[in-house]
Amino acid sequence: MGLREDIQRRIDKKHQEIAEIEAWGRENEMRLREARAYVQGLSDILKLAHREGEQAGGVATLRPGTSLAQAREAIIKQGHPLRLEVLLKAMGKPADRKSRAALGGSLSAYVRRGEVFTRPAPNTFGLVELGHVANATTKNAYPPSTFGQDEQDSPPYPFPPPDDDEPPSGGSDPDLEPEPTVGHRSKVDPDDIPF
Repeated sequence: MGLREDIQRRIDKKHQEIAEIEAWGRENEMRLREARAYVQGLSDILKLAHREGEQAGGVATLRPGTSLAQAREAIIKQGHPLRLEVLLKAMGKPADRKSRAALGGSLSAYVRRGEVFTRPAPNTFGLVELGHVANATTKNAYPPSTFGQDEQDSPPYPFPPPDDDEPPSGGSDPDLEPEPTVGHRSKVDPDDIPF
């Protein structure tokens, strides 16, 4: 017996008990309130179990007849990821800007959560259940280790990075000192001020 059937059986049993308590009269008012609260709690759990049952294996189920369900069916029928415009045509909808924005936004919400749909390329949507993988650029936020190199043989830097412990060669150069900011005391000769 499944969870939903077990909960429904308990609800039915408690409804029977409520009917008996109501027949006994006012002296069992407290017991009647407790029984109604219990039934309400079980009903809430049953609703939650129903919603979780729709999400088999952590994958959200789409309501039949919605544009998302139609998009899923179109991708399944083709067997491969589809561009947004092709997807709209397969669904029998116009491929105008408003339709593309609406469907693309809805599909993207599922892509961000990692449910039902994937985005293997820009404006192209596939299905998680069919194993359509996401674009590699969305997975790797950093450039490859060879990024910016002209040749494979050249090191990533033309010279080794300086050690933090070593002072720069040649000591302190007064020409390289930062410009003073307003209100900052600096080595300014009062005779050099024009006013």
